[in-house]
Amino acid sequence: AQASFHSSGLTTTMALKFSEDRFGGITINVDAMSAEAFRDALGPSLEKWANADKRGIWLRIPIEASHLIPVAVDCGFDFHHAKPGYVMLTAWLPRGPSSLPAYPHHQVGVGGLVLDGSGNVLCIQERAGVTAGMKDFWKLPGGLVDGGEDLCDAVVREVLEETGVRTVFECIASIRETHAGPFGCTDLYAICVLRLDETAYGPETDTQRPDPVPQEKEIAATEWRALTGFLASPYYAKGLYGSLLKTAADVALRRHRGEQVGVERTRMKGLTRKQESMYYVGGEPVIRKARL
Repeated sequence: AQASFHSSGLTTTMALKFSEDRFGGITINVDAMSAEAFRDALGPSLEKWANADKRGIWLRIPIEASHLIPVAVDCGFDFHHAKPGYVMLTAWLPRGPSSLPAYPHHQVGVGGLVLDGSGNVLCIQERAGVTAGMKDFWKLPGGLVDGGEDLCDAVVREVLEETGVRTVFECIASIRETHAGPFGCTDLYAICVLRLDETAYGPETDTQRPDPVPQEKEIAATEWRALTGFLASPYYAKGLYGSLLKTAADVALRRHRGEQVGVERTRMKGLTRKQESMYYVGGEPVIRKARL
């Protein structure tokens, strides 16, 4: 839709392009225009929408129209979030506090716990990062989940990128949650149990395992290390991170013995009829509706 308004008997030279949502809100996508034309269009639009009981107004300003941001702020908008190429501002028209949702406020990291046939664990030393340069500090390969990426796919990707080892996701073994993440966000870190990819390396044996190769820019070293020695590191002697690793290692060893423990994943169609991931415990997912 477009909105054009009259001022002193004249129609504004630029119209605002907008769409309505099912929550009684408006989203404006701004094209390049002068600050004066934008002000002449935005002010009357907000007045009209307020009279029509519209609620939240979302204003997307591309970087090439960033000169319009001060006009929006003068009209009562505030920043919501920014991403490469644009900034999103919002205004709440009803009286009282805004009920517009905050920008997504979690980031998710993953670590891959991979055991070979002899129970050794795949480890890395960072070339860059928080632990780089710490003497004898070995950790699990891993990293952040990308936008639009499933957690289980992310950990397989990260292990491959950092060590060159191909793996298959089995389960989530333990999760750490902290509210002291970057920019004040909540940070989740999940340790996932992986197994060596049989299609790449064949059936698991006590002696057969791939030789890991460190990713040149980020990883200083990668190797298989005895699990007991890895967990006995003074860095993991106490505290949450040590407990996180030891709990995950226990899950991995129990799965190695044939127990079905941990949080597993399946893919099913969601409400939008698109494939989504469901994580579950308890053996097998309940697919059919149970009779009551």
